Amino acid sequence: FSHGLLVISASAAMGSAGAPWWAVFLPAWLGDGLCVVLCVLSWFASCPYIQLCLSERQARYGDHNPSILIDILPDIVWAIFGCVFVFLAFAGEVMLCRSLHVAQRGERPDLWP
Repeated sequence: FSHGLLVISASAAMGSAGAPWWAVFLPAWLGDGLCVVLCVLSWFASCPYIQLCLSERQARYGDHNPSILIDILPDIVWAIFGCVFVFLAFAGEVMLCRSLHVAQRGERPDLWP
């Protein structure tokens, strides 16, 4: 959703010459921040269930609940990879915003800061 707002605000900013690029990228950066918060919260959402299973010394509490090793741990690992991906996307967005800002001032943009 936030990157859709980025596309709309970027197209509107290209129509007007005076829009600062940091303000154009703000919806994407807010969306990235929300994604990081949700990824971190997802790591800790299953902590009470894991503590319950560890106190019972079982990998699964009951027959119909998820297993710690097969169901929960892979989700936590994928959430860590997702958080790394969001950080890399944020870094790319910041470098693109910087490049567009420098080009707007009439200077030659470099890809590396």
